[in-house]
Amino acid sequence: MNDNDEVSLANFLFPDVESDTDLAQSLGSVADSHKACRLQWIESEDSQDVLLRVHNDRIQVTYTPLTAASIPYELKQPEELVRMCRQLFRSFEPQESMTAVLPSLQLSKRLYLNLKRCTGAVTWNQLAARLSASSGDYEFSGEMAKVMKSCSMEGEIRLCTRSKSGWQYDYAAFIGHHASIWLLRMSVKANEDWLVAVPLSRGQLCAIITEWALHPAEVPNTE
Repeated sequence: MNDNDEVSLANFLFPDVESDTDLAQSLGSVADSHKACRLQWIESEDSQDVLLRVHNDRIQVTYTPLTAASIPYELKQPEELVRMCRQLFRSFEPQESMTAVLPSLQLSKRLYLNLKRCTGAVTWNQLAARLSASSGDYEFSGEMAKVMKSCSMEGEIRLCTRSKSGWQYDYAAFIGHHASIWLLRMSVKANEDWLVAVPLSRGQLCAIITEWALHPAEVPNTE
């Protein structure tokens, strides 16, 4: 991996890390993996920050900040990854496959971020109307507005997959209140402005991570 790829990977995975020393420590051996995923999760007073580095025969798990109680460890069986995700997302329901077609809202990313910043200053009706004007769907816009107004958990998923052309990036945020969760997949390129919002269960949120991690990656030819 060349220097530009490494800088791009580091900036995408760790936009909140400013020190070059801390950035190098956080990046660790990500460059040697085929996939990497950073999960950040806040619910009530609990917060988690996890980095997954996917190799052919194992998945390395690191919790941030690194302490004696959060020593990196490895997962070698699919059921170990499933168990870790269920614990992380507090999912007590069966893991659900993501093969089914789910309802979704297509919005402007900039509009959503602007609405998120002023959620406390507008009514539910006003929020639902703005979302509906962008998506064209009043029913699901209203459901999403309810979660935005009473959000008790939120997080981010940063997915990196290595290919012959370099690292490919995908980003999604999620917001939730009790059993209601919305996954918000957003554009990562500066010249794009889109967001796809999908309502999920905790089991489906777990499935997104496990199916992505366990799906074979395109391994570049390093010869």
